[in-house]
Amino acid sequence: MGLTRVQTRLQNSFLPQETIQPIFLPQNHPVTELIVSQTHKMLLHGGPVLTLSHIRKYYWLPKGRKAVAQIIRKWCIPCRKLSATPFALPKYAPFPSSRVKPNPPFSNTGVDYFGPINLKEGGSPKKFWVALFTCLSVRAIHLEIVSDLSADKFLNAFKRFIARRGTPQRLLSDNATCFKLSKKVVTEMWDLKWASVLSSPEVLSYCAEHQIEWDFIVEHAPWKGGAWERLIKEVGEVVLVHQEETPRGLWRYAVITALLENQNKEISVAEIRYANGRITRRSVGLLFPLEITEEFNARVDPLQQETPPADQKFPKTGPSQEKRVLRDRKTIRPPARYAQFKDFDVDA
Repeated sequence: MGLTRVQTRLQNSFLPQETIQPIFLPQNHPVTELIVSQTHKMLLHGGPVLTLSHIRKYYWLPKGRKAVAQIIRKWCIPCRKLSATPFALPKYAPFPSSRVKPNPPFSNTGVDYFGPINLKEGGSPKKFWVALFTCLSVRAIHLEIVSDLSADKFLNAFKRFIARRGTPQRLLSDNATCFKLSKKVVTEMWDLKWASVLSSPEVLSYCAEHQIEWDFIVEHAPWKGGAWERLIKEVGEVVLVHQEETPRGLWRYAVITALLENQNKEISVAEIRYANGRITRRSVGLLFPLEITEEFNARVDPLQQETPPADQKFPKTGPSQEKRVLRDRKTIRPPARYAQFKDFDVDA
């Protein structure tokens, strides 16, 4: 077999011969995908227009812009990683009863820290944090200053809050590694201390003694009571996990292991597993699908494909096989501009 070249109308130009008679590349062919992918990487992941303009110097690809864009979208993982978008928004969920039904103030309370705040104590600067208690019904707030993030200091602040506002029936907070009310630097040590507060036996026993129900929201989802939710296609999908103040190129990969529904039977939380085996939960608004699970599991290197024997008979399409339903359009005709091409020349 030889190379099929296209006869163009540029014979009288000063262009190179390979541009005047470019090699014809069929669509949806493994070799075409390899050429486009190699050119795309050689141009440092340039866009479809830049990639196509370089390919047109040597090859002719029908519907080139569309074909190049599809190949880049299909096989270029770095470009897909940078262009991925989060899942679509479902309908807004109704407000929980604790937010809309009449209740005494601070019967349902949200709690969290913000800070640190630099203050002077005894003439020397010192860091303090503020425990923020919010009524979920009327949005009233109560502030308590704490000198550190230990469980004892939080319990003392909680007792002062109860002495002023009464004992809440339900307490809502984050689960130790999320919700940043302030844009100030919050280190991992802060997260660990906040985690020790929520898991402290003294705090838990105090809540049990006063019959206080303590609930936790999903990690990295301070909006969880509202409507920032997404739909997820399936378990096992590869996703990018959003990381605040981190470039997208450094976001970590994860695999969805389970889906959790809200009271409206809509997917709002996903359980994910990182490459190191760590399993956690994230709001689906922070998951960016890559849509590579099925394609890359079924991908075969075209250079390793075996050529079928000449006498091999391919099975005919039977009624039991799935049929593709196409849109009702008028009969597709070849573009008129292709009529200018004469019979293709074949190089031996």
